[in-house]
Amino acid sequence: MSPERNLDCIVGVGGSGKTSLSRAVAESTNAEYISASGILKKYYNVPRSVDLEKFSQEELNLKFIELLLDLVDENPDKRFLLDTHAIVFRDDGTTDETFPSELYPYMKAIIDVISDPQDISRRVTADNNNGVRERKLLSPEQLLQRINKSSQRAIEIGREGNFPYYWLENNRDLNLVLTALLEYYVNGSDRLLKRK
Repeated sequence: MSPERNLDCIVGVGGSGKTSLSRAVAESTNAEYISASGILKKYYNVPRSVDLEKFSQEELNLKFIELLLDLVDENPDKRFLLDTHAIVFRDDGTTDETFPSELYPYMKAIIDVISDPQDISRRVTADNNNGVRERKLLSPEQLLQRINKSSQRAIEIGREGNFPYYWLENNRDLNLVLTALLEYYVNGSDRLLKRK
């Protein structure tokens, strides 16, 4: 028997708004919000995502898969929103494009939150200044390259796993984006989501 497809992955580059959107949808529904980095930070007892870089990406991927699948398997009637990345962009300039194919049988969709690089820069600057979290500030050109690379990988993930890839623009009107996600999540309608 194949597992229930009860996992939606919300992806996007850091600062795109995926965490705020994922949490808002989870709070408005009976979904459980899961942060990929949050699971790992809790397991490894580290305060910041950057602290996870001292572990090998292979070790992190294996532990993440184990922890997440245990949670999903223990709760087959629950829906989950996974806040994660299609590509991990590390501070040292390296990337990891490995997305765990072990999740594919559980995935209902991959939803890519795309934001204007200027908006991302404003969010990152505000977060850094307010002590919310510390992120490297990139130029709009660097951000656009990351957005394009991340989106292309998210499309590939959807094709590899045979589930839909949707994308949303998160450029100022949070209510419109949230409405689209809630309509999809609560009513199963993807009419407000953009699909490739």
